[in-house]
Amino acid sequence: MLENNPFQYLQDEVKRYEDWIRTATKDDIENGMVQDWTGYLKDVKDLLNTLKM
Repeated sequence: MLENNPFQYLQDEVKRYEDWIRTATKDDIENGMVQDWTGYLKDVKDLLNTLKM
């Protein structure tokens, strides 16, 4: 799918990780996983917004 439509692929990945963050466990939060993925998602969303222009 990445080869066919990289923009859609990134949008799907953002959705998947947002869903994961919503269901993160206490351990995921305490270990910093949620903070790491939140930062990653912000970067990807910024990239997607730049590509839309």
